[in-house]
This record gives sequence, C-alpha cells and structure tokens, in this order.
Amino acid sequence: MASKLLQTKTSELPLSFEDRINALDLQAPASIDDDVWLLNLSDSGTATINFSVFDSESLRFMDSAVIHYNDETLSISPKTLAKILFVGIQSKVVNNRSGIIGAMHSIKMLFYYLTEKSSHMLEANEIKSFLCFYLLNDMEGPELKALISPHSYVNRPILTHLRKIKSTLYRYGIEAVIDTLPDSELNTLMNSACEIMLDMTFNDYQEGSSFNYLGLDVGKHYVDHCHLFFEEH
Repeated sequence: MASKLLQTKTSELPLSFEDRINALDLQAPASIDDDVWLLNLSDSGTATINFSVFDSESLRFMDSAVIHYNDETLSISPKTLAKILFVGIQSKVVNNRSGIIGAMHSIKMLFYYLTEKSSHMLEANEIKSFLCFYLLNDMEGPELKALISPHSYVNRPILTHLRKIKSTLYRYGIEAVIDTLPDSELNTLMNSACEIMLDMTFNDYQEGSSFNYLGLDVGKHYVDHCHLFFEEH
C-alpha cells in the first residue's frame, strides 16, 4: 500500500486547498511547499509563520500521514499536515497576532503530546489528560516550557481549535491526530482539567484575563501532576 502513495506536491493537493491558503490575507501568495508565510494583520503589520519548526523530532509524532481525497491517496509529512491544520483553524478568522500564535501553539502542543506518547492518535479517553497538559505548558520553538499560570482562554481557545482540527481532518480524509472527538463532552472534560490543574471551573478560567494570582501553589501542583503523568505513561 505504501508504495502506491503519492509524495505530496503542490499540484497534487486539491486546488481548493491552495485557494484556502491564499484566502488567509497573505502579504504575498504562498503554497503548501512554502515553509514561511507572511500574514497581514488586521491592525497593520505582518505576522511571520515558520512551519520549519515541525521538522523537529519533538514534533514528528509520525513519519507521514495519509490523505484520502477525490479517489486519491496522498502521503504527507507532519509539517504539511501542520500547514493544513493551521489553515483549518485560521480560515474565516480575522488575522490578529494573538490568534495566529494561539493556532500554532495548539498544533505544536498536540504534536508534542502525541510524540511524547509515541502515538499517532489522540484517543477520546486521552482528551482530559491532554487538556491538563495544555493548560500549564507552552512551546518555545519545538521545546516545551512549563508555565506557572495559564494563558488566557481568549488567546488559547483550545476547544475551538480541537473542533476545527477534527473538522479539517474529516474534510481531507486524514485518519490521524484525533480519533473520536466527544463534542458534547468537551466542556465537561475541560472543566475537569481546570479543576485539577487550576483549582477553578472552566467558566472562571474563561472569564479571567490574568492568572498571576495563582502563584506557586498552582506551579507546585503542576509539577506534581506532570511527574505522575509521565511516570504513568
């Protein structure tokens, strides 16, 4: 089967996807083969997105993913997959710096988590663990960075991103990354993750704009949780 897969090039991807890339309000036209995209920001200026970070071993949770689309089967790299997911998250959204950073953050965190788990797929029973992991971690390039307090949900709307990622995977027939997404249970799972990691409800987390007051107690709780998590997995 693998020998029959086509190595993905721009010309082999659906033309509609190329159109979706360039609908992001780019400073100059870009293709799936370009690693650097320049996005025009709504408040002037540009944001540079560099997908070469997904060449890093810490984010290569699989050697390749497979697209089934229009009776074609294409093999794509994790980096190309990241581009497809970024477009899925950012499509029809006003370009602002925090939103663009948040979209890249969610993709990197998901890829990093799957790499650490040596898994190609986030299973339904792993979603709460991933959300706990997401709340108090950040990424600097391909490296994980522990946070003492979380980013605001406005800047890191992970549930929205997970829904858009799953929709994008379905759209292009990609059988990887997320298995069953229990949409009706996501808020409940996030609430549980917030109570475990932040000692607050999801509603309280959504309403807050700064969590500096959480201080070292949450940081210690985070360290204890991560120690147990990686010991068990």
